[in-house]
Formats: sequence, C-alpha cells, structure tokens
Amino acid sequence: MLVIPTHQPVHPNVLRLWRAEQRAIGELMVHPEGAPGRRRCLGYAEFCEKLDRDEVFQRWFAPLLADIDRLAEDTAPAASRLAELQQILITLIDVLDPKAERFPQFRELANATPSTRVANH
Repeated sequence: MLVIPTHQPVHPNVLRLWRAEQRAIGELMVHPEGAPGRRRCLGYAEFCEKLDRDEVFQRWFAPLLADIDRLAEDTAPAASRLAELQQILITLIDVLDPKAERFPQFRELANATPSTRVANH
C-alpha cells in the first residue's frame, strides 16, 4: 500500500495552485493554432518564449516563480520533505513496475544510501 504522509510544509501555500488557476494555466499551455481535436501543448521553447515576452502569460506564473525563488534561497527546511517525496516516488515506481522492466539502470542508484550515491558518481 502506498501511503503519502500529510506533513504540514513550512509555508502551506507555497507552490499551491487552486483548481481555477490550474485550469487557466492549462488553457494557456494549449497551442493557439490547431483545429479542435488536433490541438497540442506548447513546446518547451514556445513556453520559455511566452514566459519571457507575454505579460498575460507571465502573470499566471508569477506566484509560482516567486515561490520557487523563495524556496531556492534556503533549501534546508525542505530537504527532509524532498527526500521523503523521493522515497515515495520510488515506491510508486515499484508498484507500477514491480519487475523493474523500465529503467533498471536506475534501480541500484535509487536503492543506494546518500553516501554511496556520492561515492559512486
């Protein structure tokens, strides 16, 4: 059974987007050209270009970018939570791929302790 802990982050609203905000960003990520049923998501280069030049696009991402900048200033409070999330993701991968058929080369690295990871790479 996969159990996801419910720790309260240092800032509970950091990186939080409400459903309407998620939907708006999703709408912005749809490429404007394309017939219904044949639409596609913006590519990475297109996304970066819009983020740099389109003020409307920028406004929707501004809170997330500010949160990322704030978190990057001091990662120490998040380190244990990130390590815990990494282990949860590894567990999820094990549930989805119990025979380790996908990306077997990363299994050894994922199961290593942090000190052996550093020593081996």
